[in-house]
Amino acid sequence: MKSIYKYTLRVDPHGIRCKMPKNAFITSAEMTEDGLQVWALVDLKAAVEKSAWRMFYVHKTGETLPDSIADCLHIKTIITRVVTQDGSYGNDMPEFRTLVDHLWEIDKRTHEALKKLNAKQG
Repeated sequence: MKSIYKYTLRVDPHGIRCKMPKNAFITSAEMTEDGLQVWALVDLKAAVEKSAWRMFYVHKTGETLPDSIADCLHIKTIITRVVTQDGSYGNDMPEFRTLVDHLWEIDKRTHEALKKLNAKQG
């Protein structure tokens, strides 16, 4: 039997990751009030037996990425519209911004390549 579960991706010193069954199939992702969430189709037997940390990466459009990203799974492009009132126009009028992020599930090789790339860029 299978079911869909929701998982919250968390940021820690190891990157963005989540503990979920190895064979869970990610069906969707969204930014919610609780943070970045993914929903996955899970085999209920595997949910108990074979959980593992799975790594993720979020990047902006135009960001330099390692070649190994081509071997990883692109999950979703997430578009978030935000309203700010920072006074950058010399008044208190709200400013509307659109943020575009891309969510990937990455392998260990890509995770290491991203750490090196980010270290170079400072």
